[in-house]
Amino acid sequence: MSAYKNPLQIDIMRVSSGARGFLISLAFKNTDRRNSIEIWFPIDGYLDLQRNEKNGYIRNEYVCRILETNSNIKKIELDDYLLAPNQIKYSTFLCNVEPHIVHRLYNYTNNINMNNITFNLRLLFSALINAGTPYQKTKKVMSSIPFSFKKNALRGFINQWYTSYMEAENLPGNIPSDIADNYFEAVRSFNANAYRASVVMARRTLELALLRKGLIKEKEAIASFIQGEKEKKKSSEQRVLSDKVFDLLNAIRVFGNYGAHVSDDMLNDITEEDAILTIVISKKALSELFSK
Repeated sequence: MSAYKNPLQIDIMRVSSGARGFLISLAFKNTDRRNSIEIWFPIDGYLDLQRNEKNGYIRNEYVCRILETNSNIKKIELDDYLLAPNQIKYSTFLCNVEPHIVHRLYNYTNNINMNNITFNLRLLFSALINAGTPYQKTKKVMSSIPFSFKKNALRGFINQWYTSYMEAENLPGNIPSDIADNYFEAVRSFNANAYRASVVMARRTLELALLRKGLIKEKEAIASFIQGEKEKKKSSEQRVLSDKVFDLLNAIRVFGNYGAHVSDDMLNDITEEDAILTIVISKKALSELFSK
């Protein structure tokens, strides 16, 4: 008995940048000369980064999940592709990349010497083979399509995605990526109802920002900055933050003189209100620190 040969061929035609992720254009071709194929939507899929480890091992690392965006068929969510013999149809898929993964990609591009970065697109969907004949049969299609991308082109995409995320949050676009990554993790933790984790990341975001601006030293906490700003006010020196933002920062207890141990980290009884105030004030402080 001969092995089954899948008559459906899938090719990547183009990879471009959307506002916050990849736009991947695919061509679906029915290579059967006599019978039709019907592709059933939705198409599920994932994009992985193929990381080259030091020991020569290649590790697949999740980047994003694909979503259908447009096609030459109207209402792609409701209609299915019917591919006549030798027919090709095209569709574009969006793959939004979360901010923390954008930061991971950014670090990866900075740490490798290769000019090409390899990704792997994995697709999973159902198709009706020999559609409309007595021999039609449903098949599960699992397709894996590797492709390479120029490192400099990917860096251009990353810069565009960061700009989009910053604009969505009304934050300056010049905030360093590691600080932005911590801020978005604080937001993500809050959305997952992990309020303590959210406060920790918001606090860390502000510490990194103050450190990067030279306003605190290594191992100093936000309380050192607050105390310094108070002393400036007494001597009528120009303060870094506006009075409004500074007063808010000074009023929130989690920004106070906290320590590294569980007993003095000021994270007991953190409420939803505590977490959202911490994020909002961190955001206001970031806006003022990096708009100057």
